[in-house]
Amino acid sequence: MFTAFITIPDFFKYTFFDHSLISWILAVLLIVLAFSIKNSLAKFFVYILKKTLFKHIGLKTEDKLKKTLSWIFPLLAIRLVSLLWFKTDVAFYQIINPILLSLTIIWLLIFSEIIIHEFIHYLSQRKSEYINETIYSALMQIIRGCLIMLGIIMVLNSFNINVAALITGLGIGGLAVSMAAKDIIANLIGGFTIMTEQIFEIGDYIANPEIEGTVEDIKFRQSKIRAGNESLIIVPNSKLTENYVINYSRMGKRRVDLYVYLPLSIKNEKIEQLSEYIKDYLKQAENILPESQYLSIESIEKDFIKYYVRYYISNTTYSFFMEERDRIYKLIRQFLMNHHLEQPYAKIEFIPEKFPIKKE
Repeated sequence: MFTAFITIPDFFKYTFFDHSLISWILAVLLIVLAFSIKNSLAKFFVYILKKTLFKHIGLKTEDKLKKTLSWIFPLLAIRLVSLLWFKTDVAFYQIINPILLSLTIIWLLIFSEIIIHEFIHYLSQRKSEYINETIYSALMQIIRGCLIMLGIIMVLNSFNINVAALITGLGIGGLAVSMAAKDIIANLIGGFTIMTEQIFEIGDYIANPEIEGTVEDIKFRQSKIRAGNESLIIVPNSKLTENYVINYSRMGKRRVDLYVYLPLSIKNEKIEQLSEYIKDYLKQAENILPESQYLSIESIEKDFIKYYVRYYISNTTYSFFMEERDRIYKLIRQFLMNHHLEQPYAKIEFIPEKFPIKKE
């Protein structure tokens, strides 16, 4: 009478894809367990690393390290399941094994990049005179590139792909690739030149005939420049090495140039008053360098007198430069208004910074 019912032991003997149900259940439970405790285990191992490997150097990327470490436990659980439960299934094992091996290689390389990053960051803090932010960024790009190349080779090997034969095959089309990649190569050479010769560094304020702004990042192929209007300019490095670049952060001072156009009928006494008025301001203002100040009539034209003002400021940042231009503009304008010199020819003209003209 009870023979129609399936007993529990018999139920677990049912097979799916040539494996018993109990095998599938145990495999799933092990993988679910690994996923459920991965964050806790990662915190524990990071704590151990902070007490041992990073005891004296500190750990700057703790959250990133925890996230990376957490994924090794599900990977190990899946690999353990494939070895203990499914290794006898040759077809299944041949598919899953290279995938798991590749994922493990990728994880290992990411983990290595984090560890190397921490040690180089520590050295950059201790040896800042040798490893500045630009060199630090360059080293990390080189290391990251080497790890990526190593990872590609190892992953291809895990799938039994002959890397040597693949490289040989690519060499046949090397000429076509080199022609298509000449701009990339030029940018790479430009990036290497910028970093090795330290033309500019991250944080420097630079300008050339086409762009102006603060350097936010330098990579081998391109650099990121934050312009005065807060737009981010991605510039190929070849464009920064084939043309002139002014590095204001290396100058130590920045020039303020302007013309004041005065009516031809103005008396010499008024011009002297203007000179004294500007000199008093330059003596009292901050970040104004006393040397190389120039206040003089430059030329007398048919309808006006061109009065030239030049001085230097010690703060070379773009924001301070613009603030200083605004202050001197308002100061001179007030003088012109007080002495009724606004019209017909009185005006103020700022002289833009000139760049050498590139020969065609």
